Amino acid sequence: MPRYPQARILLALTVICLIWGSTWLAIRINVQVMPPLRAAGLRFIVAGLLLAVVAGRRRLPAGERPGTIYWLGLAMAMVTLPYACVYWGEQHISSGLTAVLFATYPLFVTLLAQSGRAGERITRSLLGGLAFGLAGVAFLFWDQMGMNGTQSLTGSLLILVSAFSSAVATVMVKRRLAHLDPFLINLRPMLYGGLILMAMSLATEGEVPWTWSMRGTAALLYLAIFGSAVAFSIYFWLMRTLPISRLSFIVYVTPVLALLLGSLVEHEPMTWNLILGALLVLSGITMARRTG
Repeated sequence: MPRYPQARILLALTVICLIWGSTWLAIRINVQVMPPLRAAGLRFIVAGLLLAVVAGRRRLPAGERPGTIYWLGLAMAMVTLPYACVYWGEQHISSGLTAVLFATYPLFVTLLAQSGRAGERITRSLLGGLAFGLAGVAFLFWDQMGMNGTQSLTGSLLILVSAFSSAVATVMVKRRLAHLDPFLINLRPMLYGGLILMAMSLATEGEVPWTWSMRGTAALLYLAIFGSAVAFSIYFWLMRTLPISRLSFIVYVTPVLALLLGSLVEHEPMTWNLILGALLVLSGITMARRTG
C-alpha cells in the first residue's frame, strides 16, 4: 500500500465520517416526499453523471478493465441492493436506528475478508465481536417489535441485508480495483446502479404520488454530491492506505452522529434498548478490530 501523510488520512476520515453520519437523516427526509426507489435512483444517476464530468478523459488501464458483467455485479452489490433496502427501510424506522443497524457492516467486512485472498484470518476476537454485534442487533429488534410491528421489523432486517451487500462490494473493490482511480471505480457502479433503481421504480412506483419540495430537493442533492460522489471517492482512496477491516470502522462515529442528528432535527426517540443495542454493536466492532 502507498504511504500518505497521516494528517491527510485523518482529514479524509473526518470528512467521510461527517458526511456519512448525516446521510441517514438526509435519506429519511428524502423518502418523506419521494418514493424510495425513485429517490435512490435519482441520487446515484446524478452522482454518476457528476463523476463522469470530473473524470473527463481519464480511463482505466487497458489490462485492468473489468468486463460488463463484473461492473453490473458490483453495481448490484454496491448500489442497487443496499440502497433499495435502506431507502425502503427508512420509511418505517428512524434514521438513527438505521445507522446503528448498518454499523454491523464492518463485522461483515472483517468476516468476508478472512478468505485468504484478502490476507486476513479468523480469530477469537472476531468471533467474540460477532457475538456482541448480534446481541446488539437482538436488542434493537426487540425494541422495534414493541414499537411499530411487522413493517418496522422488516425495515430493520433490510438494513442488515444492506450492510452485508455493502461489505461484499467493499471486498470486491479491495481485491481487484482499490489501487485504481477512485473516480473511475465509482463511475460505472453508480450509473448502472442508479439506472437499475430507476427502472425498478418505473415498474413498481409508477402510480405513487410524490412532490418536489425545497427540503427534499436539498436532501437529494446533498446525497448525490456529498453522500455519493465525494464520500465514496474518498472511501476508495482510503482503501489504498488502510486495511479494509480497519477502514470500515468509521462506523464508530457515524451511528453516534446519526442518532444525535435524528434526535435534534427530526425528534426521533432514543430508547434504552436503542442505546444498549448501539453500545453492544460498537463493543463488537471494538473486539473484532483486534483481528486487524
